[in-house]
Amino acid sequence: MGTPYEIGLCGELSGKTQHACSATLHFTVCDGEQIAARVGASPPLDALLLCQPLTHQEQLAILQQITELELDETPPCLVCLEAPDANTMMSFLDAGADDVLDTDSSSKKLVTRIHKAVLNRIANRQLKSQLRLANEVAMSAMTDTSDLGNNIQFLLEVNHCDNFDQLGQLLFQALDYYGLNCSLQIRGRFETKNMERSGIARELETQLLTHFSTGSRFHQSGKRLFCNYGHISLLIKNMPIEDEIRCGKIRDNIFALLQGSDARIRALDDALEVELRMQVLQDLSRRMLTALTDLEESYMVITNEIVTVTEYTNEQITDALHYLGLTENQEQAICDIMHDLITNTNRVFNQGLAINQQHREYFEQIEGAIAPSAPGQTDSFAQLQALLAAT
Repeated sequence: MGTPYEIGLCGELSGKTQHACSATLHFTVCDGEQIAARVGASPPLDALLLCQPLTHQEQLAILQQITELELDETPPCLVCLEAPDANTMMSFLDAGADDVLDTDSSSKKLVTRIHKAVLNRIANRQLKSQLRLANEVAMSAMTDTSDLGNNIQFLLEVNHCDNFDQLGQLLFQALDYYGLNCSLQIRGRFETKNMERSGIARELETQLLTHFSTGSRFHQSGKRLFCNYGHISLLIKNMPIEDEIRCGKIRDNIFALLQGSDARIRALDDALEVELRMQVLQDLSRRMLTALTDLEESYMVITNEIVTVTEYTNEQITDALHYLGLTENQEQAICDIMHDLITNTNRVFNQGLAINQQHREYFEQIEGAIAPSAPGQTDSFAQLQALLAAT
């Protein structure tokens, strides 16, 4: 047999009734002034029984006192009345009574009704606990869903960031959802960016982020948490260390945000590297075109000088023929040789000029293909492929 229920008795029960109930109920007598204090005391009562000689008004006053205590849980209150009618029972139920009994009820019926009231209160307590747990689970699920939505929104928008400044501000906006105060360090291949939410980097936080960037994924010191992933480090200054569950969720979600940020950092670095390489190629092509122009001008100068020397030599030989005593046929042969020399020299030089012009056009086309594409312009890669196929 279990421990008898502890029943607070305010009023009187016959000795015979108390004896009949003693196997499962233990009565503690309380007067009207003590009952309010006893209800909130420890150990708690399992039920409260209000009996005669208390009047209806006194019983209602006790119920009112118990209601005004505003406790999270009060013991079930049962009232014994003499031949109660429906209106009387309704007035007591409205005042907070859990059950109304007739004073003529048998001890067996009294025990049964008290047991039912106690068991109903235990069932209600369990139901409230289950409802509270279900509410916590539902709220946790809603929070997790909201966290996931915030992370997904960040991962969708991060692909539109064109530089580290935009990426940092977008990450700070995502961190604002968790109410975190953070410092950020982005380490690209071409620059290192230190950022605060206010936009002005702090020297101490920068030194700490640099120091812990080569350490473990997470390093915590009090409310400060250092997070590292790839090319990005984050210092959280206000971790809710009093809530371990919240801290764990923040770590999980921050890890996803840092993964997305690191992927975008690598993509921005790759894009910048391609841009720089294209700029180098463009500068190299421009210098080659300039060198080719200088070569062409030098070639023209040398060509003109050679043609001038050749023509001057021709004139000298022609003048000397009058004093050499050669026959007419001999003179004509020499003149033909000099004429062929001048003609062939001009032809060779003209061919060289054509080659130079072809090289100039080729390098101009390369420079145009490497230059940044304007709206409506053919794709640079396709232009370069076409130039390679044509050579």
